[in-house]
Amino acid sequence: MAALTLTEAQKLSLNDLQPGIVESLVTRSPVLEKLPFVSFTGDNFEINRELTRGSATWNAPDAELNSEASTFTNVTFAIKYMYRLIDVPHPIQVGLSRSVDQAQVQMSEAMLAVRDEFLDAYYYGLNSSNSNVPNGLHQAIDNITIPTGVTRPVVNRASGATEGTLRIVDMDNIMFTLMKRGVDLMTMHSVIFRLLQTAARSTSVTGTIQYTLNELGKPMPAYNGVPIGIDDALRITELSASNVYSAATGGSGASIFFHRYGDMFEHGLQQTAGPVVDGPFELHNKDSVRMRIKWYVVPAILRSVYACGKIDGIDDTAAITA
Repeated sequence: MAALTLTEAQKLSLNDLQPGIVESLVTRSPVLEKLPFVSFTGDNFEINRELTRGSATWNAPDAELNSEASTFTNVTFAIKYMYRLIDVPHPIQVGLSRSVDQAQVQMSEAMLAVRDEFLDAYYYGLNSSNSNVPNGLHQAIDNITIPTGVTRPVVNRASGATEGTLRIVDMDNIMFTLMKRGVDLMTMHSVIFRLLQTAARSTSVTGTIQYTLNELGKPMPAYNGVPIGIDDALRITELSASNVYSAATGGSGASIFFHRYGDMFEHGLQQTAGPVVDGPFELHNKDSVRMRIKWYVVPAILRSVYACGKIDGIDDTAAITA
């Protein structure tokens, strides 16, 4: 019986890449550390959002009563499909993996690419430009149907196409007025966080920044008790037009997002149990193996008001004012 060859052993060792994919994705993003994912079957996930609530009235004991009914709007989230392929030639894997496993390096880079692409779509996805991409938070918040009598959870700081200075009072309004049921996380670019730190040191009217340990034991800043996720997946090149967010590039603006997570609020919808590694597969037309990362996923906001809010049109160079 023939002995196990190095080539065959290398093929088998590639399967060890599967267990670490979720951990590699999650521990590198403040959003993915907290964003809950719900698995479901089928291509579409449908919900009903509140549109009008109707009103209750006081009346005399023998008065005729008027019927009031709440109304709802149907919302459908279509699952989207993201892939990354990795081809590793056998001669490279066997001959050049003395100190660095070539397949492991390629898979690690592929996982980072999947993470980066998801986060970019999570904030900036625009389905009207590419039907294969889900709508991101900017589009969802700006276009979500708001129940009558309720204020959209958005503060626009831009004046025309000119970004404005972030005000501490805007952060407080989003957290305590527009999102009355609480905020689980706020996310901002590292440049905006440094401006926030400067403001907290320079004036007594701002809230305070504290540091606590998150679920993974890493120090995490917080503003007035709300954790801050420093996330450079957010851009400082946002473009404003007519006072509101317009595009992810073309300007010098930034945004801060305020999240509430959970099954009834903001979460991710996915098929299967998350990102999956397929392979390795032997290629028939060349001496290589192929691996594939796939993730069938879409970000979703279920509640129309209390799930997510934002401040956009922020100047990324000016000092923050109270």
